[in-house]
Amino acid sequence: MNTTTHSDHVRIETVPATHTLEIRAHGKLTRADYDRLLPEIETLTASWPKINFFIVLDDFDGWEPAAAWADLKYDVRNGNRFGRAAIIGDSASERWGTRFTNLVLPGEIKFFEPAETSAARAWVHAAG
Repeated sequence: MNTTTHSDHVRIETVPATHTLEIRAHGKLTRADYDRLLPEIETLTASWPKINFFIVLDDFDGWEPAAAWADLKYDVRNGNRFGRAAIIGDSASERWGTRFTNLVLPGEIKFFEPAETSAARAWVHAAG
């Protein structure tokens, strides 16, 4: 069963069959977004052997410093469980950020243009 949760800047749907979090982020992520969502994400994915990510950045403005710190702590705690991550965006900074993240986090991370959304979703879900 898929579960949907959201905050002011993020909407997340779980796809348990493929251990995937489908995330749509817009605007600037805040610490309040992470405080609201991380406990739910950790509960929903606790039994998953790995976590795949399908992330759509839509008019995305990045993170507040406290939100970036919360994101980093989550990544460090759970990075050994990361599988594939598809990042869909349309800016050079999003492409660059994906390349950098691929260097420092385990798992496979790929950047896709918005026109490649279907291919990105298929690539992530194929990791099951």
